[in-house]
Amino acid sequence: MTRWPVPHQRYRDQQGIVVVWVLIFTTLLALGTWYAVEYATQANKIAIHEQEQLTARAAAEAALNDAQQDLAIANAAVKPTGAMCARNGTLRSAMPAMSSTEFKGFDAPTSLPVNNCTNGQCAPSSTQVAMAYGTASTTTPGLPWWPQSKGGIWNDNFKTYPASFNCAQTYAGATPLGFYTGTARVVGVVRQPEYIIEYIDPALYSNFLPVIDAGATVHFQCQVPILNANPTGYASLTDSGPTSTYISVKCYLFRITARGFSQTGKNEVMLQTFVSRAIN
Repeated sequence: MTRWPVPHQRYRDQQGIVVVWVLIFTTLLALGTWYAVEYATQANKIAIHEQEQLTARAAAEAALNDAQQDLAIANAAVKPTGAMCARNGTLRSAMPAMSSTEFKGFDAPTSLPVNNCTNGQCAPSSTQVAMAYGTASTTTPGLPWWPQSKGGIWNDNFKTYPASFNCAQTYAGATPLGFYTGTARVVGVVRQPEYIIEYIDPALYSNFLPVIDAGATVHFQCQVPILNANPTGYASLTDSGPTSTYISVKCYLFRITARGFSQTGKNEVMLQTFVSRAIN
């Protein structure tokens, strides 16, 4: 005797399979949606990070340029338009053969070294120059542009900066953008970029950089391009004499270290450059 399946029983079996497929499809759809949202969120975070990194770098570059303007101030006794204070200082008499027409913006005291970076200008001691990074600390500081945990001098206390009505006050640490130059503020950042200027003493760096006139007076040796075979005004400055393309001259050397900040302060970029100038 043949038995045929009951129609309503077969319908109930199919109904259970549909529920299973619906659950699987819903789960896959939820996972796909979650992945798409997570991917978009991560991509947005990366884009924000890159934008903040670019902003911090641009701010640091602005501080580098501002520091060079600071060094090249024509009259340190006059406050530039928009500046908080005038440099109002004298040149370092300890710098060999420094003339009264050069680097008027470098106004730190006339004795070397200046370990505390007065008004953002430093002249590291021999101990600081020789200090190993791994052993440096707040009690045995290294170079002023190192992290504060290594004895670096970055002033994060804005209250110590002099106000426009009290520019005779001094401070230790970095100089904010435009403080002495009047450079316009950088917009869209959590705080203004800042810089430290170091005088590179040739007596302390002679093992690392070329120097000339070794002895009582030591200068760095710089090469500058010339436009003709017989340049004028360099006769007393030459070491080896003019060549077809370069001339060796005595020069001063400064290291500028700047740091810039992003919109939220989560990104910080530090840049560094050297500035040299021939001794007239």
